[in-house]
Amino acid sequence: MNGWVLLMSVVMAACVRAQPKPCSPKDPGPYLATPPTLTLQVQEATAQELAASPEQYRAEVRLHGEVGGQGSEGIVLEVMPDYSFMNPEDSFSFVSMGGLNYMQMYRPLDRDGPTAAIDDDINVFSFTLKCSLKSNMSDMVYYDTKIFVLDVNDNDPQFVNLTSTLTLSELTPVGQRVVTVRAEDVDISSNLTYAVVPRADLADDMSGYFAMDRTTGVLSVSATLDYEAMSQGSLVLSVMDGGSPARTVTATVAVLVEDGDDQGPAFVYPGCWSHRSRCAWPKYTTTTAITKGQPISVLPVPNKVKGHVQVRARDLDQAAHPVVFSIASTIPPGLESMFTVTTSATGKGEEYAAVITPTTTTTVSHGFEIFLQAEEQSAQKRFEVAMIFFEDPNDACASGTSSAQGQTDSKADSGNSEDKYSEPVMALIVVVAILAAFVLCLALTFFCFLRRSRPATSRSNDVTLTHM
Repeated sequence: MNGWVLLMSVVMAACVRAQPKPCSPKDPGPYLATPPTLTLQVQEATAQELAASPEQYRAEVRLHGEVGGQGSEGIVLEVMPDYSFMNPEDSFSFVSMGGLNYMQMYRPLDRDGPTAAIDDDINVFSFTLKCSLKSNMSDMVYYDTKIFVLDVNDNDPQFVNLTSTLTLSELTPVGQRVVTVRAEDVDISSNLTYAVVPRADLADDMSGYFAMDRTTGVLSVSATLDYEAMSQGSLVLSVMDGGSPARTVTATVAVLVEDGDDQGPAFVYPGCWSHRSRCAWPKYTTTTAITKGQPISVLPVPNKVKGHVQVRARDLDQAAHPVVFSIASTIPPGLESMFTVTTSATGKGEEYAAVITPTTTTTVSHGFEIFLQAEEQSAQKRFEVAMIFFEDPNDACASGTSSAQGQTDSKADSGNSEDKYSEPVMALIVVVAILAAFVLCLALTFFCFLRRSRPATSRSNDVTLTHM
């Protein structure tokens, strides 16, 4: 009997020794018989989030015993004043629930701080934690403790250097870097990506003219700009963070396209055949009789003004250059010296006028031509050429468009078939002709239908009568 009592005593003593001592760690230390570093993780939270789900914002303190417990299992946890930056007890309290010890967040905590700089982030609390036995406060253990505050993607990225207006010359080459857009995100998961956003709902959308590097934010020209086609528009840019779910911010930039020196001179007169605001085939006519020192008078082709005009031209660029006229060549060639050309400003915007004066008195042959060149005074020296055709009014082959100087009266107008009918009248004549042809086709079709639909007997009688 005494043996059994002794055996039970030994077993009970062993069990008592096997039970973990309050304040002892639940996890082993890095080395034998050394205490571990207590590591806790808690997400940042707003006041509303804390009030809605407080249980989500606590971390277990993995020590044996019970905080605030009674008897031999009761322990007391204290934060030592050697903490850095902030006292963890300003935001956390120690609680025991379900036999486990926790650090419970009781005040809102913003891990990101007020700026994107890391200096004001609250991402870790480092301190020393003292654990004492409630039954014997002199029995204590110290632990290095770290509370890591986990980031939540709760902030939008923000552009930091984006200008509201982007001004570019239309001569900016494709591929040219325009600006490097930069954004910041106070969240830790800030792998930002940039993009140009097409906006079909914007009439002045210019996304088709630009491209952006998704990683670096470099904005470059991807298509040729054209001041004449679109001088201003809107460009929508976006930046997206790497959070889950991701947050995206857009910004609209006004794009102003400046006129570049990409347009040459153009001759100007009423009624000229135009293409993209310029006379496509500038042409004038004059008479074959010329007098020394007397400027020649020219008629435009087509002659919508029914009279003589000045030979005028202007640079089509907004920042227009002066224009100077000269004789490029003649047909027959080599007769340029028969004329002198002077250039003068007209006072009408940026237009310049040419005066062509013969250096001799003579009569040139019908079909003689001068090719008059209008050249802008710039480094590019762009130019346009117009033809001046000399016609003999007495030549039967002369076109009615020149008719010498007599086009100002009604007799000259009667020989000018080009100006006999206005465009609306010509259009009406064409429509009437088409309708008449259509009605004639219908009548023929109806007649053929009647012939085919007559009875066979009737047709045979017709044949018999014919033979008689």
